[in-house]
Amino acid sequence: VKRKDGSVFYADVNSSPITLGGKNYLLGIFRDITERMKKEKELETEKKYVDVLMNSISDTLYIFDPSTGKPIRWNKAFNEISGYTNEEIKAMKAPDDYYSPEDLKRAGDAIAGVLKGEPAMVELSLIRKDGKTIPTEYSGSIIRDDDGNPKYIVAVGRSLTWRKKA
Repeated sequence: VKRKDGSVFYADVNSSPITLGGKNYLLGIFRDITERMKKEKELETEKKYVDVLMNSISDTLYIFDPSTGKPIRWNKAFNEISGYTNEEIKAMKAPDDYYSPEDLKRAGDAIAGVLKGEPAMVELSLIRKDGKTIPTEYSGSIIRDDDGNPKYIVAVGRSLTWRKKA
């Protein structure tokens, strides 16, 4: 909306027809949402920044809800190394769908430690979509909600393939 002074603001408009004195009018109520629009643009810029950052690293980055195993976010390196599509990853459960029973025990111990606030470093073999395994060293950390409760676990994985070959 353009003001008389030439300045512009974003508005949320609610309108409804009314009748006054036998004449029909359209009543419009404008609410200035300029600040909200600025914040949304800032958030969109921040999201783009985080997406570029996440996808610029060659290590896998995988964020999941520890209570359900539901994946929240992951980077392109995770897709490339695991061989799974975004749709397949969305339908899978972490860590259950990616590791052998032996590795799941170690993963469970690492998750329990992370939930207690302990740093985690664990070596697991990621099972790719094609069945091949990739020896991977993971570091884990926790994201808490505003009340300090565990919300997400962030797992960063580095392939140990070349190190093991050496």
